[in-house]
Amino acid sequence: MPASRLARPAAALAMAAALLAVPAPPASAASGSAAPAEPPADVSLLHYPCGTSAPADNSTVVGYPLTDGLNMRSGSGVTCPSLGQAQRGDRLDYHCFTINRHGDRWTYVRNVRTNVAGWVDNDLISYGGSTVWCGR
Repeated sequence: MPASRLARPAAALAMAAALLAVPAPPASAASGSAAPAEPPADVSLLHYPCGTSAPADNSTVVGYPLTDGLNMRSGSGVTCPSLGQAQRGDRLDYHCFTINRHGDRWTYVRNVRTNVAGWVDNDLISYGGSTVWCGR
């Protein structure tokens, strides 16, 4: 196959990759939303270290734990201390989500029964966690 015929698909792939690399626009200022619509590509900027102050409550969703003894942590990682536990049947007020250094999604929640708040892994809560990004 001639080199010119191979160059066309390669150029098309390079153009498509460049178009896909364009970040999503931030949330409209007219919407009044404090959090941008999508997280940035560099996940190292998103992690909430242990003991970081709570993010704003940007969501109206209420969910529940998928397991008993769900640790609610002081940051978005399993190495952060647990601030308390949620049990099956507890209602969790979802605030927003972030992505930790490993690429895992974590949601900041408040347990309606105990009023304890902390970070939980999205795999362990209903609806896959919050769909509202914390905007960090």
